[in-house]
Amino acid sequence: RPGIRREALVVAATFAVAALLRLTLAARGWPYMNSDEGVWGLMTDDIRWHGAHPIFLYGVHYMGALQTYFAVPFFVLFGPTSFALHVTTTTQFLLFLLVLYLFTRQVYSPGVAWLTLALLALGPGQAIFYEMRAAAHAQDALLFGTLVLWLTFLRLRRPERARTRLLLDLGIGLAAGIGLWCTLLTLPFTFSAGLALGVEALRATRSRPAQQHGRRLAGQFLALVAGLLIGAMPFIIGNVSS
Repeated sequence: RPGIRREALVVAATFAVAALLRLTLAARGWPYMNSDEGVWGLMTDDIRWHGAHPIFLYGVHYMGALQTYFAVPFFVLFGPTSFALHVTTTTQFLLFLLVLYLFTRQVYSPGVAWLTLALLALGPGQAIFYEMRAAAHAQDALLFGTLVLWLTFLRLRRPERARTRLLLDLGIGLAAGIGLWCTLLTLPFTFSAGLALGVEALRATRSRPAQQHGRRLAGQFLALVAGLLIGAMPFIIGNVSS
């Protein structure tokens, strides 16, 4: 439809501007590299050249190493440079913008979603600095926190197909688990999602027979916990082994 095509064109142009702005800054050496980013670069080289499989940032057993694995293909393309690190963080931020746009579009409207996207795409400078800075986990907190909330929103709409509900429950747990491994800053998002799902479960008890509701609630709980354990498995293994 013409309206959908127009919307897709405007959104794609906004994403292109956001990417071009950040990649131009990265090509000019901004933000400057610090020691934390240097550690991430060394970890990425260890994965690429020495077969390392780090779970946490070297010396810090509460910050997950997912970003270093994500940076490997960019190191292959651009070499072990600060530009490669900032391409990695920019890609993660663009993924966050995509999830946020889909979430905001469904909760409010396409206009509100695009305005939110445009504001975040263009700044301000302080925000862009931390969005591009590696080793701060801002990208992980934004991406996985928003993903948990979006999937929870979809689940609260009570999809009719049982398989869809099961996949959403598993996805919520998986996103929450990976987010908690990357950074504990995703904990408030996970708590909010769990609270919303708990309230919805209590409300559902009034509209279904107790036995039927008990089976559904048990299945939902098992799917959420399974996803959470799978996503957080590196965090669990790393802390137990250390």
